[in-house]
Amino acid sequence: MRRLAAIAAGVGLILTGCAAQGSAMNPDAAEQDARDVLARTSAVVPAGGWTTEVTWGPCEKPREGHVQLTFVAQSLTERPEPTPALAQAVVDAWQLVGRKPTVTSEVLAGGDAGLVVSDPTYLTGANPDGTLTQLSLSSEAIFLQVTSPCIEGDLDHLLAGS
Repeated sequence: MRRLAAIAAGVGLILTGCAAQGSAMNPDAAEQDARDVLARTSAVVPAGGWTTEVTWGPCEKPREGHVQLTFVAQSLTERPEPTPALAQAVVDAWQLVGRKPTVTSEVLAGGDAGLVVSDPTYLTGANPDGTLTQLSLSSEAIFLQVTSPCIEGDLDHLLAGS
């Protein structure tokens, strides 16, 4: 009996975790998730002057009555140098909330080096559920993008509330 209870509890934890990231998410939860990612990011990336923008649109693979959030944040002032240790701190912060980020080096216009922390891996598209979480670190700017899964929502209502 105890074994059955332990299995049921484990299944409940798994299902609860899936619900937070999957189609059971609502627009408010999607925006809060993106803001939580920004908070976790800004806690380890000592940048100032973050600006944010929330955009609602149709899903990448259109579905009637479904929407997708794109949340962007950037800092153009008070930026730290992009270092592997800084990128790893972001990886560690994101892993705590179930993301699976990797770090990729990139050469930017003008020959400057940058680092990208991304889930999924940079330049591989989005996760199967449509999500993308990506942070670009350079000496010129810091740019965060969080794209939600495709979730139920009324696009006209969401756009009217913006």
